[in-house]
Amino acid sequence: MTMKNRCFLLPFLLLVGTGNLFPLFAQSVRQDEQEVLRQTDGGVYNVYDENAPKVTTPDPKGYKVVGISHYGRHGSRYCTESYREIAGYLEEMHQQGVLSDRGEQVYESYKALVPYLAGREGELVQLGRRQHKGIADRMYHHYPALFTTDANLSARSTLVPRCIESMSAFCEQLARLRPEVEISQEASMYYLGEVSAMQ
Repeated sequence: MTMKNRCFLLPFLLLVGTGNLFPLFAQSVRQDEQEVLRQTDGGVYNVYDENAPKVTTPDPKGYKVVGISHYGRHGSRYCTESYREIAGYLEEMHQQGVLSDRGEQVYESYKALVPYLAGREGELVQLGRRQHKGIADRMYHHYPALFTTDANLSARSTLVPRCIESMSAFCEQLARLRPEVEISQEASMYYLGEVSAMQ
């Protein structure tokens, strides 16, 4: 990677990391719609608001829910990029004296955080666990009749640790709400093929 490419990569990562990338692409959207889009359409760059009102679509007239098939992605996680590698880019630019005053502040702050972040790339954070517990909680409270003692509950995950932890948090919450219900859990590379087919 050339220095020119590195200089582009770092500002891009910083823009994405601070949530400032959206305005670059939203120039044609009405001002009042921008805030809604910023909060809801950020993809992997936005975290869903845990306190937002939850709206449940009522069952169609004459129908009732008889089962749930939930397909979920892992919860919030640490960045998957190497924190040490990003720190290296910042260090190199610092040594060359090409950082602005704000860049130097970012460099110093980031350097202080790296010992706590390095090695955790891609790992699930506590917010990610809470997100999956929240999904389980809403599912149970919206459809309690489905969680009977004879219900067939199974959870599957790939072998990616953050996915296993997400599945575990979901199942822990269901078990807390309904301890008498059995939930089978399995993690296997076999399920990676199923997940890939759904994308």
